Amino acid sequence: MASLQRTPQANLPCPTWVWSNNSNVHIICNIIGSPVLDDYHVVTLVSGTSSGSIHRLSDSRRIAYFMPAPQAARFFQVRLSGPPVGPKVGPPPFDPFTKYLLRVEWPDSERKKHDNAQLLLLDKDIDEGPLRANENAWVKKHYGDEFKFLQAHGLSIFKEKDRAEGRIIVRNMISRNNEETSAT
Repeated sequence: MASLQRTPQANLPCPTWVWSNNSNVHIICNIIGSPVLDDYHVVTLVSGTSSGSIHRLSDSRRIAYFMPAPQAARFFQVRLSGPPVGPKVGPPPFDPFTKYLLRVEWPDSERKKHDNAQLLLLDKDIDEGPLRANENAWVKKHYGDEFKFLQAHGLSIFKEKDRAEGRIIVRNMISRNNEETSAT
C-alpha cells in the first residue's frame, strides 16, 4: 500500500514529502522513487488545470495529482488533492532554464532496516502459534505479561485476531531491539 504524506518542515524551499511505495523514501521536494510503475499508473499531460495524476493500478483510485504547469515541465510537482484545491506549497527551488541530474540514494543503515522489514512481511507465519519462551520473557521484562502488553497497544486478550497482531508487534519489537543492540 502506498502513501504520500507531507511533513511539517515548512522552512524548506519546497515541502518535504514521504512517498511510500513498498519502500520508504524520505526526500526533499517531490521525488517519486522507482519502481512506481509496478503498482501505479502515472499520467502526465499539460493543461491549465492539471499536469496529470497518479492512479493505483489495483483499483484505479487517484492518489496524487501534479501541479498545473504552463508548458512542458522538467519536474512535475506532486500535490495530494485535485484541482482547484490542494495544499499551498512554496515555489520549487529549481531554475526552469537549468538542466539538472538528480540522484537519490539510501544510506546503508536505512537499506538494512528496509530489508529487515521486508523479510518480516514475507514471513507469513510470523503471527502463527503462541509466543515462544524468549518472546514471553521479553514481554514479561518490559510489560509484565501478555495481557498488559496487549492492553498497552489497545488490543484484547480475548480476541484471537488481536492476539495475533500482538505477536507480530512483539516479534517486530524484538527484531528491532536486536538490530539496535548489534549496531552498538
